[in-house]
Amino acid sequence: MSSANAPYPPAPGADAPARRDFLRAYGFVGDSPNWALNLLMGAVCVLSTMVIPIIGQLVFLGYNFEIIEALHLDRRRRAYPDFSFDRFTEYLIRGAWPFLVSLIVSVVATPLIMVVLAIVGLPLLIMLNARGDNPGGLLVLAAGLTISVVTVAGMALMALAMVPMMLRAGLAQDFGEGFNLEFIKDFIRRVWKETILAYLFLVVSALVVSLAGLVLLCVGIFPAAALIMLAQAHLHLQLYELYLARGGTPIPLPARLAPPA
Repeated sequence: MSSANAPYPPAPGADAPARRDFLRAYGFVGDSPNWALNLLMGAVCVLSTMVIPIIGQLVFLGYNFEIIEALHLDRRRRAYPDFSFDRFTEYLIRGAWPFLVSLIVSVVATPLIMVVLAIVGLPLLIMLNARGDNPGGLLVLAAGLTISVVTVAGMALMALAMVPMMLRAGLAQDFGEGFNLEFIKDFIRRVWKETILAYLFLVVSALVVSLAGLVLLCVGIFPAAALIMLAQAHLHLQLYELYLARGGTPIPLPARLAPPA
């Protein structure tokens, strides 16, 4: 029977408590015996975007949702599914829906962030110009910090909408499901604080991981990018499990993925 609107019985291991452990977002990668190969495949996907734009990113994003789905359906499971090129097409199609959703959110939200930056930044630029060609260092620092804070805050607010939209599109495997306003509002209402904290954690940790990748003769930036994407997937899983633990509505899965009654 189609599961478009029908609720599902609890997944296996659904009685396991939902926990928030941001560091676990990176640590879980080592749970698979083939973690190094999975990370290498992710690096190949990232590297391939330099030759064929977007495709590699879509494939690895689809694989990320395979991980979210598997760990969600069995919360006692530790080893996540291994990357398989035999499922290239499935990964590609699955990654397309959350990617398109995130693209639309970005297109809508980015101009709004730019407007806020202009409103905040323009007076600062006028003040700097009034000080002459060599404005005081403190004023320049204050302007830079203000613009940075506004940018990060705007991106964090954008994540509030993007996380539930991507989760729903990726798990339901349906582009239209990503725009379910009731689910988006309910998700934000229940886990808005944790979503912002997860985003800030990802921003800071991604900077550290990226710098570490650059140190490794710059080649390490590709597995570093794959590791960051895997960490983001696990953070999204944590937020979704926390949302459900607080009484949220489960995302309808395709019929073939529905846990048995």
